[in-house]
Formats: sequence, C-alpha cells, structure tokens
Amino acid sequence: MRRRWRIFFGATLALLLWGPPHARAAAPAVAFAPAEADFGEWPAAADQRTLLTITLRNTGDAPLHLARFAVPTGFELWSPPERPCQGYTGEGASALPAGAACAFGVAFAPAIGDAYSGKILVYGDDSDDPQALPVYGIGLPSPQAPAQRRCFAATGSCVGVRFLAYWEAHGGLAVNGYPISDPLQERLEDGQIDTVQYFERVRLEYHPEDPPATEVLLGQLGRRVLAGHPAAPSAPVPAAAGYTYFAATGHNVGPRFGAYWRANGGLAQFGYPLTEPFAETLEDGETYQVQYFERARLELHPEHAGTPGAIQLGQFGRLVLAASAPR
Repeated sequence: MRRRWRIFFGATLALLLWGPPHARAAAPAVAFAPAEADFGEWPAAADQRTLLTITLRNTGDAPLHLARFAVPTGFELWSPPERPCQGYTGEGASALPAGAACAFGVAFAPAIGDAYSGKILVYGDDSDDPQALPVYGIGLPSPQAPAQRRCFAATGSCVGVRFLAYWEAHGGLAVNGYPISDPLQERLEDGQIDTVQYFERVRLEYHPEDPPATEVLLGQLGRRVLAGHPAAPSAPVPAAAGYTYFAATGHNVGPRFGAYWRANGGLAQFGYPLTEPFAETLEDGETYQVQYFERARLELHPEHAGTPGAIQLGQFGRLVLAASAPR
C-alpha cells in the first residue's frame, strides 16, 4: 500500500509542477496540387503560352490570409475563372477558410532558348515564411528568339546562354570539358530539384534564388565521388612543411597541385582539399598520385611531365552522370 501511494504522490507532484500540456494554437497551412509544375519544352518568345492550373488548399485549422505571390523569371501568373486565389489577396480581401481551396494559373513564357527553374512564393500571414511551389521549363529556340547557345560537335550537346557564360569565364574546355548532357532537372544532394548540365569534369547548377553573380554554381562532385572511397586519407592532419595548409578542412596541398589549383580558379573552381595526396588506381586501371577537392580530383600524370598535361582533372561529370537518375 505504501509503495502505491508513493507512485500516486509522484504523479500528483509532477502534475502540480508542470501542469497539463498546452494546446497548440490554430494555424493555417498550405498544400499545392500538383506539388510542382514542370512545363517541359516550349518555344521561346512564342505568341502562345503553355498554362497550368494549381490548386492551393488551406490544410490548417485557421483562416489563411494571402498577402502576395512572387514569380521567378520566365513564368507568369494568370487568374482562372473558377475559385481564383487572386480573390483572396490584397487589402480588404477575405481569408481562405480552413479546409477550403482556391486556384491560380501559371504560364511558362521563356524569352530565350534556355533552361528555366525557380519557385513561386506564396506569402501569407507570416511574410517571413512563404510557401514555395517549384516550377521548371526548357525554352526552345524559335524564329522569334534564335538560339543563344553554342553546340559542340564533339559530343552533340548544346550549352545555353547562362551556363555558357559561366563555362567560358571559368576555364572553358580545358578545365570543365565538353558538355555531355542537355540541361535537365535533377534532384541534387540537398534534396532540391534544380536545372543542371553535365560536362566531362563538372556539373553546372542553376540556382535562380541566388543573386545573379552566384546563380550558376559548380556541383560538389568531389565530395560525392570521394564518398565511394572510404580508404582515402580524408582525416584531418597537421600542417606539413613545404605545403599549403587549409585549416578549414585540415589538409595540405603540395607545390605542384597547389600551382595548378591557383592558376585555374582556386577556391571558387575547385573548393577546399578533402584528402591528402595519395596513390589511387583510376578508371583506366593505372595508378596515379591524386588529391580530392570539393569539386574536383587533381591527378599527376608523369607520362606527360614537362607538358600542360602533367596535371589533369578527373572526369567527375562522366562518373556522376552515369550513376545519376534524372527526374
């Protein structure tokens, strides 16, 4: 009897100290159908638009006040005839009740032949936390918008204006290699779907949410490929005499690899070192001295000593594209 009383007393004391659980405040929530808008291919600067209607449902338990929509470049909003969401936006507009739905239209209107992607942002009561609908499309060259791209006979692939500008400004053929894919939509390592294009040694990614200066980025293929080599010397080490030490990752870069790294784009192009230099058997069955960086693998080819080919870049674009499953 005494033991049962102690259990009861302990539970009572806990209830007195902490009290009953607090009820969650009612709040709106948003769901889109479809969850993303993929427009496929459409002629650039065409008189017609390709259109999709999106259903926005308030799946929460409180009314939703729609403040505004933000639309990325290449896409436009239009108002469908039935249950338009535009009727719930603006000053004095009524809120979308809990459980109710409205609709808004999205048009793909590419101005040039290139890949387009981004997110339509729907701002509600909390303007700092908009809901996002991913949108994608490929603009095709047309009579109204001739091709603003460069095609490479060596691989049969073409590069649009955005990726081409980056490719030319960051080493061109020698550093990046030929294009080996068309622009495509792919779910990347961060779980987001972005427009990408593969080249022999790199993957270029279009991030429209970033400022124009950084909207095209290089994929960190070095990290991805290195993950399949658990025996590589990736553990941080102390600084070594005669080497350049990178405290950010705890690795040393020797004079030969360091000179190539600095002369061909440095940190922006290759990223930090992820390993120490080590001997590795590569895809051709030969063993070379290599070093992995965030976006590249530098290889020492003694058979080309004294020539520009003495240090080469691993063809990570080919490796990763072969293992990737485009959406």
